Amino acid sequence: MTLRWVKGSAYLTIDGTVKIDCWCDVRTIANGRRKRHEVVYTIPGKQPYDPVTFPKGKWKVGKPKKRETPYLSPWFIPTDAWIELDIWDVDKSGYLGPSGLKVIDRDYGLHFSTSPTTLGCIRIAKEQDLLALVKMIQECKEDVFLEVL
Repeated sequence: MTLRWVKGSAYLTIDGTVKIDCWCDVRTIANGRRKRHEVVYTIPGKQPYDPVTFPKGKWKVGKPKKRETPYLSPWFIPTDAWIELDIWDVDKSGYLGPSGLKVIDRDYGLHFSTSPTTLGCIRIAKEQDLLALVKMIQECKEDVFLEVL
C-alpha cells in the first residue's frame, strides 16, 4: 500500500484512489507564528530547533501506536522519515538564532490531534479517517510506504 501526500495539499491519497483530508500546518520562527519562548526540541537528541513540514521522500510506515495524549490521540502512525536541521541557540527567554550546528530530527508520522498545528507531522482532519487508515495499515499484508512530494 502506498500513501501519497504533496506538500501543501489538503489530502492524502491511498493507492492513488482514496483521499483523506489532511494538512501539515507548522508554526515556526521562520513564518512568524512561533513565539520566541516556545522552544521545541528534536526527537531524538533533544536539541532546540525551528520545526519544519514533513520531509520529502519515500518513507516506510510503521505499525500504528495507540496513544492517549490529546495531541496524538487515539493513534499515531509512525514513519522512518528524518531530516537534518539547524540546532538553534537558546537562552532562558527562548530562541536566539541558528547555531551553525546540525542535528537529525525524527518521529514524523500521521495523527489526529486537538491542535490544528503540528511539529511537522501530517494531521489527519477527521478522527474517523484516522481510524480507517489505522485499520487499513493493520490489515495490510505488505509494507506500507508514504511518499511525500
